[in-house]
Amino acid sequence: MNNQEVIELLNHSMLKEHSENAVYKKLSGYLTAYPGMDKLISNFAEMELKHAHILSLGIIQLGGTPSKVEPPAPDSAQAQPDKEKLIGIIRQQLINEEEAVANYRRYAAMITVGGLKEQINQIIAEESLHAAVLLKLLNQVRG
Repeated sequence: MNNQEVIELLNHSMLKEHSENAVYKKLSGYLTAYPGMDKLISNFAEMELKHAHILSLGIIQLGGTPSKVEPPAPDSAQAQPDKEKLIGIIRQQLINEEEAVANYRRYAAMITVGGLKEQINQIIAEESLHAAVLLKLLNQVRG
């Protein structure tokens, strides 16, 4: 795989990291009934932004240009979702994190730039942590 193809994959993942940031911010607001989890999920939002920044620097390092990130649409206040909807949101985030881990593992195998490869491996570790916490939260919300 050539650098341009890797750049395209990283750009796609960078945009997804920005989307995940918005979802985690919203999700943290729904978790006030789960002490500590709301703050932890809010921290995940910040980690997703950090991942996006790392990916944008990696894209530049590989000779590409990071995609323009559109600001999220203003979010009107939404009511607390019922338990089943909250479970669905958490389940989807768990799936997204598992897919991210698989994608980043694939990217790490393709990247030959040492520093970038280590940073991708760090993202893998953090996304794996997100998945583990989401699984715990899913079980907690299910009761």
